[in-house]
Amino acid sequence: MKKCSLLSILTFSGVVLSAGIALAESGHGGGHGEHHEPDFWHGLIIGAVNSAILFTVLIVALRKPLSEYFASRSKELKDAIEAAGKAKAEAERMLADAKAKHAGTAAEVAALKTKIEADAKAEREHMLRESEKTAARIVTDAKAMAEGERERALNELRAEANRLATELAEKKVRELITPDDQARIASDFAARLGRVQ
Repeated sequence: MKKCSLLSILTFSGVVLSAGIALAESGHGGGHGEHHEPDFWHGLIIGAVNSAILFTVLIVALRKPLSEYFASRSKELKDAIEAAGKAKAEAERMLADAKAKHAGTAAEVAALKTKIEADAKAEREHMLRESEKTAARIVTDAKAMAEGERERALNELRAEANRLATELAEKKVRELITPDDQARIASDFAARLGRVQ
């Protein structure tokens, strides 16, 4: 719509200007080739009037479209500046959030690192205490086992010593006791048995 009005105005202005120029060149009376001083001034005045009319028509016709154009352009620029300001504010807010999050993350990492180190130290101390208890229990068990083994070995040695002593005593007794001694011991034993019953 604006382009159509502008084109009509420019066309109308061109026709008026052309008519003015044609009128100025044709002059009032006089033949061709004659140069009249008043015709020059007359053409100049007509051209100036035509130009004034053209500019007046252009100003009147273009004032509203140009003011609307500049107003809309100004509004577009204001809107663009406002949108850019909002985008900048949003970007700054996002940057501040990211920085805060990063600072929070760094603090969380530091706290987590401290906690992990403390937990590792506590676990190491706990494992050390448990290993000391286990080592003490192993030593106690080993001592008890060694004592038990020693007692068992001593008992086996005593039993073996008793068996050997008995065998040796039997052997010595057999060597020392004669068949007459055996008969006398057997009869004494039988007599004692008879009295006991």
